[in-house]
Amino acid sequence: MRGERAGVDWVSRRVTTNGVVCVSWQQVSLGRHYAGSRCDVHVDGELLRFYIGDILVKTAARTSAGEVRNKRALRTSAEP
Repeated sequence: MRGERAGVDWVSRRVTTNGVVCVSWQQVSLGRHYAGSRCDVHVDGELLRFYIGDILVKTAARTSAGEVRNKRALRTSAEP
């Protein structure tokens, strides 16, 4: 499913040690048990959808209107 997650509406983040993911300055808690995991985020208008692997972990309302940057656009998911 990773190949389908390309495009301007997808970004990749790493879950912090306290279980939080930040997208466009908005912090969303996914839970500490996901700490260190790679998370793909689908930015869809007013929604953020957080996927870890093929599992939709959380859907959250988008509270920011700023640009969403892909911080590591040149890295692949196989890299640490």
